[in-house]
Amino acid sequence: IFICTYIYGLEATTVCLVIAQLLEGDSLELSCSAGPAKVILEPNQAVVLDCNLAPVEQVINITWKKNGFPLVEQEHLHVLPNGSLFISSQAVAKDSKYPERAGAEGNYSCVSHSSLGAVTSQTAAVRFSTLSRFFQQPESQTVEENGMARFECRIEGLPSPVITWEKDHVAVPQEPRFITLPNGVLQIVDVQESDAGAYHCVASNAARKRYSNDAVLRVLKGSQPAGGDVTIIAAPENTTVVAGESVVMECMAAADPTPFVSWIRQGESTPSISQAPETISRTRASTARFVCKAEGEPAPTIHWLKNGEAILSNGRVKVQSSGSLVINQIGLEDAGYYQCVAENSLGMACATAKLSVIVREGLPSAPKKVSAVSLSSTTVLVSWERPEYNSEQIIGFSLHYQRAVGTDNVEYQFAVNNDTTELQVKDLEPNTNYVFYVVAYSQLGASRTSSSIIVQTLEDVPSAAPQLSLSSMTPGDIRVTWLPPPPELSNGKITKYKIDYCTLKEDQVTSIEVGGNETQITLYSLHPNKVYKVRIAASTSMGYGAPSEWTQHRTPDRDNQTHVPFAPTELKVRAKMESLLITWQPPANHAQISGYKLYYREVSQEEASDESPLDGAEDESWDVGPIKLKKKVKQYELTRLAPGKLYEVKLVAFNKHEDGYAAVWKGKTEKAPAAAVDPPVQKGPPLPPVQVYAESNSSTSIWLRWKKPDFTTVKIVNYTVRFSPWGLKNASLVTYYTSSDEDILISGLKPYTRYEFAVQSNGVGIDGPFGSVVERFTLPDRPSTPPSDLRLHPLNPYAVQVHWCPPAEPNGIIVEYLILYNANNTQPDDMWTLLTREGNIFSTEVHGLESDTRYFFKMGAKTVVGSGPYSNVKDVHTLREKLSDVLDIHSVTGIIVGVCLGLLCILFCMCASFRNSKQREALPGLDSQAAGNHAYYHRGRQGVAAPSATSDAHELESLMSPLPEDAPVPLGDITELTEVHSLIHTSLPEDIVHGKRKVMTCARGDWTPTPGRSLLLG
Repeated sequence: IFICTYIYGLEATTVCLVIAQLLEGDSLELSCSAGPAKVILEPNQAVVLDCNLAPVEQVINITWKKNGFPLVEQEHLHVLPNGSLFISSQAVAKDSKYPERAGAEGNYSCVSHSSLGAVTSQTAAVRFSTLSRFFQQPESQTVEENGMARFECRIEGLPSPVITWEKDHVAVPQEPRFITLPNGVLQIVDVQESDAGAYHCVASNAARKRYSNDAVLRVLKGSQPAGGDVTIIAAPENTTVVAGESVVMECMAAADPTPFVSWIRQGESTPSISQAPETISRTRASTARFVCKAEGEPAPTIHWLKNGEAILSNGRVKVQSSGSLVINQIGLEDAGYYQCVAENSLGMACATAKLSVIVREGLPSAPKKVSAVSLSSTTVLVSWERPEYNSEQIIGFSLHYQRAVGTDNVEYQFAVNNDTTELQVKDLEPNTNYVFYVVAYSQLGASRTSSSIIVQTLEDVPSAAPQLSLSSMTPGDIRVTWLPPPPELSNGKITKYKIDYCTLKEDQVTSIEVGGNETQITLYSLHPNKVYKVRIAASTSMGYGAPSEWTQHRTPDRDNQTHVPFAPTELKVRAKMESLLITWQPPANHAQISGYKLYYREVSQEEASDESPLDGAEDESWDVGPIKLKKKVKQYELTRLAPGKLYEVKLVAFNKHEDGYAAVWKGKTEKAPAAAVDPPVQKGPPLPPVQVYAESNSSTSIWLRWKKPDFTTVKIVNYTVRFSPWGLKNASLVTYYTSSDEDILISGLKPYTRYEFAVQSNGVGIDGPFGSVVERFTLPDRPSTPPSDLRLHPLNPYAVQVHWCPPAEPNGIIVEYLILYNANNTQPDDMWTLLTREGNIFSTEVHGLESDTRYFFKMGAKTVVGSGPYSNVKDVHTLREKLSDVLDIHSVTGIIVGVCLGLLCILFCMCASFRNSKQREALPGLDSQAAGNHAYYHRGRQGVAAPSATSDAHELESLMSPLPEDAPVPLGDITELTEVHSLIHTSLPEDIVHGKRKVMTCARGDWTPTPGRSLLLG
């Protein structure tokens, strides 16, 4: 046996429910927040309700309402000097003229008034503590030993009563086997013989205490609960509670073995304001928009209050389907407090915002003496006079009008030049009341609105004919019934109808006129079994409108009328845009019929003018039918029809022998709204909107906002938005949206993509040009794809070259690339080695790897928003180490030996060069004087010679034997000297060698100095 008890406590979120035992002097604060609040009063207790509406500034006075009516004060129910309301349970309703307004119990709300407006509070429900009688008593039962017992009692009270259980007038034992639930249930698990006895429950609260009837528990000894499928002993029940209260969801299940029970929650929630309206300030004649969004389940409905009073959507004040409130042409009277109230079946939520209207100095006063004259059924001439003050500053006027009767009307406006004080307003509805007013504009702003004037357009002939139905009661008559044209198509009061009829083959038409209150007539003295055609037209004071299409009908055959069912009577068809609702009454001989057959078809224009007879037996000519209906059916709706099309409907009664005579109707479905008004284009196209501005909302959406053109002569009914990626050449990817508001949120865009937008104004039957293009980027996002074309190439045993390409969908500027690598691809990402590279780098070398090892790499990209997904893992194997990569002892020894041999060779060459120099110094023929005068042979190179070089040259020259001036130098000696120079050039200063060369040059009588040298004489 398994027992499941689920106690689910709801915490207060948006709906604030207060249940309290209030002692005298306690208080409860009311505000524009979640509600309603609830107060329970016990005898001799009182409560003080405080009115604290935070948004209200400089409160002037506070008033109270009870049950929606002004509060009637009395001794124990009165308003305190600070505006709070004192309520005592001793306040009674007797001796009161209005008992619903007296006494302590009721629903209370306060209204706080200030110089700017008023705000109403949530509702507080004040109730007395009560305790009802038991409406469910515990029942006696017999259970097996070791089984399960369950007793239940139900009672209601305020506050919720506490329920306990007693056995034989003693509290049940405090054992785990005895489970007492707050909702009045006692569960006994593993029942023992000692549990037998009489049980009853005790309910108590602040009001009183009540005892239930006794229920006897009998225990059968030696029995065991039978095993089998799971059995739900007590299933959960649907219940509704307010946030802050507790609820018990009980579930008891029995089986062998013990079953497992789980819970799934799919609950509802109270409303909450997810986006509250903001306090705003606007200049006169501008537009104010309050945005309010609410959440809850069921979805809450939103309505608005102004200064505590409900707002009706009409004209320039519109409550949009999204819940937003839009006020056009605001004036000083629109200033005040606006409250957004969201409600569903579980509660309400509220938010408040203030509208301030700014009026500048130096504005023109309101236009004067506004008058309107109806010129025709569709045209009104409106005229006015210029304002009395600051008239010279006026730059133009705006004329506003709307229907005077009805709700959810649309306000239209015309821009008028400064030098004009009258305007003909066309394309109006006939026989309709309109209200007009005028506003003057200067460079500083708008004036107050003028006084309003109401005028009714003249009547016109009906725009549509009545819906006609035909049937026959006898072979010699046709019963004609019709539905009057709807008011919007009557164009005035219907004064009379004209019915035309004749046989199909005759040209002479008979006409009958009846009063405007009639809806049927019977045509007598007709021929049996003849096809007649009938039509009808309606008339106002302006004359008859267009007649209906000819409808054919065959009268019954006189010889066969006893066997053939008559046509159904009172056939009426209510035409809608895409459907026809057909109603009828049974024929006179309805006892003979078995049912009905319904046919219908769409009539083409060619068929409408064709007067060939239609035989009712030819079912092939009907688009749909027969639709067989039972005898008791008296209405049927045809759906999925085309708007504004001509249809013909035929209804016949049938019996088991044959079909009866037909009742026929022919008429048109309603036209689609877009095609309902198609006035001739008399004005130029509207100008495009101004101040078009695009604002990035997210990575996939952009807000586009604009304002209607300052001046236009066409009624603007909506706007068309065109957008596409920037620079797009493919016209098929251009998207168009239509908006009746002055903003639109365009979603479904690509992240970090440049889009271009243009907006077009649309009038009635005419569209203006698109305005200038604005451009905007969507916000960046994380990359949607990883870097592409990841390639790995081993460079050496310890390094790998990594190449990649940018992501296909970067969704922004890549600021960093992430390289993860590991020798074990089963480890989590946080254990992989991470390398980062700048976003403009597409290759790198990874060093510090181990040779002959398999490594796994994957890459990701990162924008300013965050990192995107990683690529698929790719692997690479590092190279093995080669013998040439390692220096052994033999290689090192060879290098040392080689270097030593090289040094020895250099030393040997130097010694050989020095020995040859000694031999040249011992040659004969040198002049001792010349040999002693070393300055004569000193090198004459520009610049300062190194001291060491000069000293060496002096010593060598002093050792040389002097030669006679004219003594020739043997060619062999010169050659030998040159060879010595080439051998010792790297070790001896060049001064010595070049000095010797100068001696030989001078001995030959050549006094030209060597380039770069100077000639010295001593």
